[in-house]
Amino acid sequence: MIRIKGTLSAQFTALILIILIVGQGILYTWLLLYQKKYLAGELKENIEAIGKHAAEMTLIIGADQRRLNSFMESLLRNEPILSIKVADKEGKTIISISKETKEKSDKGFSLYSIFYIPAETSISVPISPDAASNGKIEITYSGHPVNKVMKRFLIIPPVMQVITFIVIVFAIVRFFNSKVSTPIKKINKALGMVTAGDLTIEVPEIGGSEIGSIARGFKFLIERLSSTITRFNSLSGNVATAMGQLTVTLRNVSESAKKQSSSINEIISSMRTASESQRKITENTDKLSGVSSENVSSLLEMKATADEIASSTQKLFKSTEDSYAMVSEMSSTVKAIAEN
Repeated sequence: MIRIKGTLSAQFTALILIILIVGQGILYTWLLLYQKKYLAGELKENIEAIGKHAAEMTLIIGADQRRLNSFMESLLRNEPILSIKVADKEGKTIISISKETKEKSDKGFSLYSIFYIPAETSISVPISPDAASNGKIEITYSGHPVNKVMKRFLIIPPVMQVITFIVIVFAIVRFFNSKVSTPIKKINKALGMVTAGDLTIEVPEIGGSEIGSIARGFKFLIERLSSTITRFNSLSGNVATAMGQLTVTLRNVSESAKKQSSSINEIISSMRTASESQRKITENTDKLSGVSSENVSSLLEMKATADEIASSTQKLFKSTEDSYAMVSEMSSTVKAIAEN
């Protein structure tokens, strides 16, 4: 079922129809008014020509009433002519004949009165150029023949235009459905599936029109979106792997931190022990310093004693040398004595 209401084709068709109706209405009204003026003028010229011919024949026939009546009756057989009246120069009616009409009066067409000429119109034609001396002929004629033509103009062309408009509307609707609505429905269907997450949908090839260009652009966007999502999924996998590795690294760092904390605690304990030992060493050093002062005094005394001992040793060494010399001399003396 073709949906028309609210569619682009309906709006475009309505716009075209409005333009056509307004334009055709103005043109058709002008054409009818022109046709009415043309037919009314032509009818009046024909009646005036008949009137002039009647005037000429009146001059020729003269006072022969029977022949004049016969001629006027022959003129009365013309469809538009309703009555003929011949008056003399004093205005006295010489001949007055008319015919009964069974035609429907055109006075009831009030709606279309601007397109009709009056139902009855009268013209006066002088019998001779000197109208005052020879009288005149007054002819009353009907506008029905013209109005009948105008009636056909008022019925047949509008009916043909209505049929033409219907054909145009049908052609426009079919054109828009095949070239606009159906391709747009296909694109909307593909858009709905993409919105639902299906990126495998195939966008149909619509052709080289503007809508086909939109379809190609939409297809390109789907391909780019699919590529982007694939890259995003790949990056997500890499990020997940990196997060796993980071978790392991953080776990190792945490364990190392715990070990370092334990080592630091041991170092602090060692430093406390070393500090206590240093404090004891300091105390011992102070004590040793006091003892050392006493030892220095003893050492000085020992040095003095050692100096005295060294002096005594030197003296003893000298005495020993002197004794050795004396022994050597005594040995020599003994040896000499022995040789002697």
